[in-house]
Amino acid sequence: MGHDFRPDYRNVSRFIKKFSGDYPAPVLCLTATAKPEVVRDIREHFKACLGIDLMLLDGGAVRMNLSFAVLPAQRNHQAGRYPERYRGQSSG
Repeated sequence: MGHDFRPDYRNVSRFIKKFSGDYPAPVLCLTATAKPEVVRDIREHFKACLGIDLMLLDGGAVRMNLSFAVLPAQRNHQAGRYPERYRGQSSG
């Protein structure tokens, strides 16, 4: 089961409402993993609370330009050091 983004977006909408005054600031909501019902709930929430009709741009889940690799690691090796070790390398 994935992360439920709804509480986070509800908190953001309260912040926008409190600090934007009469005209809400521009809003951009991004997610790569939210399920359709979560996206629908977020859009409905922003419409109801802020009067903002969020435009949905759905690029789907297939990303031909992204790849990942599983690399062996030693138990005492810091995982955070891998990005610097492989910086500049590309599979495509």
